[in-house]
Amino acid sequence: MIQCALRNFEESSETPLDVEHQCEVLSYQYNTNNLVLLLTWHEQQVVAKITSSSGHSGKRLRQEIDWYRRILAERQDILRHCPRYIDSFTLGGNLVLILEYIPDAFGLRHALLGGRLLPYEAIEIVGSIIAALGHRIGRYGEWEQHCLAAGIYGRIHTRSMNLRRLLASSRTATDYWSRPISVNGLAPVSLSDIAKWLYHIASYLMHTEVGVLGETHGDLHLENIILQGDDGSRFFLVDPNGGIGPIPIYDLGKLAHSVDGLYDLILSRNVSISCPHPLEVYLDFAEEPHRLYQELNLQFTDLLRGMTGDEEKFMTLRTQVRLMCLVHFLCLLPHHYQDRYRFLALLARTVELFHEARAVMAQAPR
Repeated sequence: MIQCALRNFEESSETPLDVEHQCEVLSYQYNTNNLVLLLTWHEQQVVAKITSSSGHSGKRLRQEIDWYRRILAERQDILRHCPRYIDSFTLGGNLVLILEYIPDAFGLRHALLGGRLLPYEAIEIVGSIIAALGHRIGRYGEWEQHCLAAGIYGRIHTRSMNLRRLLASSRTATDYWSRPISVNGLAPVSLSDIAKWLYHIASYLMHTEVGVLGETHGDLHLENIILQGDDGSRFFLVDPNGGIGPIPIYDLGKLAHSVDGLYDLILSRNVSISCPHPLEVYLDFAEEPHRLYQELNLQFTDLLRGMTGDEEKFMTLRTQVRLMCLVHFLCLLPHHYQDRYRFLALLARTVELFHEARAVMAQAPR
């Protein structure tokens, strides 16, 4: 695929490229959707994301390109927190996005777990990102409600059906969809019941007076906020999901997914799992990383409270964010099915978050 890409760069790019003399592949890696190349191109180092222009990965990269173009045209203030958009084009059956390369960069999650940042410093960066995106509290109009309804219901329905099909294809996993699962001694609940409850309760995210307005990144977890240099004084947003639409509550829910949901600790394998019975799971997070993220969550909660300036609005916003966090957990389960450790940990955390969200809903303003 790399050779195919390089052969086609010259004829496909809006800026003609002499492959032999002006382009050198320095490194490459595959991520979930794309082949990512580090190139020397026209005497500058750039990052090239390449994927097939058809299918899900092509759609996702096209949405990312559209996001950069929209920001370039409409929201110049966000650009200082994004890698510079250089070019995009098709080559044969592939789609290519060229971005500025940011040297000496590291993700916010790694900075936290590696001891390079304290929780309050991380949340200061998160707050700056939220401010740059223009997130603010206001009343949802009909357009925002329509987008939110389509986004939430579509994700819950599509992803839960994908999950059901995946689980049904495995003899050992069929029970995870329909039979109740107990996690850390909590009352058993099935994934089917969680999906149905979310589908029913999602209207609360749309029809309350308090909403979050502004530009949406669409995949705003801590590892998509990258820092540069030893002091992390510059930070950038990467890998936007431009297909989400104007519903920034997704962003706050995704941040909660990292911080409150402890998704980061699961990805970094800072949790142990035991299953005395196939439908009985126990999670035990590593003590020091767990304490760090508890402090981070307290700081994040204070940030949400500061966005509202009113306790009732804060309770509404906190409930919305908790529900969206649970939506993200349920919807991401199909992506991790191949890794049994990660899947079981995410499954168990989804059940825990369901119980927490249901308790919060009982206290939420109506």
